[in-house]
Amino acid sequence: MYSRLSPGIYRFHIIASSREGLWNGPETTVPFVIEPAFWQTRWFQVLCAAFCALVIAALYRLRMFHLTRQLNLRFQERLAERTRIAQELHDTLLQGFVSASMQLDVAEDQLPDDSPAKPLVKRVLQLMGRVTEEGRNALRGLRAADNAAGTCHRRKHRLPRHRQQ
Repeated sequence: MYSRLSPGIYRFHIIASSREGLWNGPETTVPFVIEPAFWQTRWFQVLCAAFCALVIAALYRLRMFHLTRQLNLRFQERLAERTRIAQELHDTLLQGFVSASMQLDVAEDQLPDDSPAKPLVKRVLQLMGRVTEEGRNALRGLRAADNAAGTCHRRKHRLPRHRQQ
């Protein structure tokens, strides 16, 4: 019995003998072909390889989509935090400094020119002006980064300027 022959072309050689032990003449050859099963054919193997490549490509794209989504979420979180910081700088800190410097400016105008406090108040006004300008520059930097990202479109607010000495 030949139960596990692989696909191919074969020749079966036959010779027979009688019960008395006499052999017949020359041997006979019977050619036969074992056709491959469909899973043993080249087209099926190529199809399986192409399917595996498509599955790998799909898994790769799915992974890239997932990573891109995670990166976008992180970027949006950072952008929201930057926006919050910029709004806080604008709404609280810088507006407070501007308001304080305006009130100090009014107080300086009411001081007589020969008052010993007048130079001191001028220095404080100059210091507050520098701090306010540095805050504006930091705010512009945050806004420039937001605009460069192209994802956040906000109105640009102008902070009121106090009278410079």
